[in-house]
Amino acid sequence: MVAIVAIAIVAVSACLAVYVNNGNEKTVITSTVTEIGSYENLYLDATSDDFKGIGATIGDDIRVECGDESFTAILCYQFNGIPSYEAFITFTEGKWCLGYFNCYTLDSTDIDVGDVVTLSREGRNPYVDKMLNYINGYSELIDDYDSIEDFCNFRSLSGGNMISDCVYRSASP
Repeated sequence: MVAIVAIAIVAVSACLAVYVNNGNEKTVITSTVTEIGSYENLYLDATSDDFKGIGATIGDDIRVECGDESFTAILCYQFNGIPSYEAFITFTEGKWCLGYFNCYTLDSTDIDVGDVVTLSREGRNPYVDKMLNYINGYSELIDDYDSIEDFCNFRSLSGGNMISDCVYRSASP
């Protein structure tokens, strides 16, 4: 009886694995760097359906791996509002591109045209609720935000001997 139950469990698990793979549910996608754009941003041949296929949505952290390199990039509408020198993946000029805000991408990574990158969803960016400018699309009208802190993308500084909720910086200075 135990053997029959064990065989049944293995059979059901195998069927589920086949169903998940045939249902196009993926955990990673691969993409080739096709060209270098402005600010040395790297254009990818990934599609929006590829990102949807791994469950990625705007505001998610995406793990980027290529050779020995591995880093996190935020999936966003536009890179305004992203902290300086943070990696991003955004849809621009009809293509998905990988870049770094406020610096040239090729100064920050060894990834180049022709390289294949592996992309996987890590989850929501922990600061996504603090960076409304790019999540909602940038607006210069204070009334479009719930508070002045949201409008300015303020974050409380902490660490060392700093007093919490006393000194703030903007996530988009």
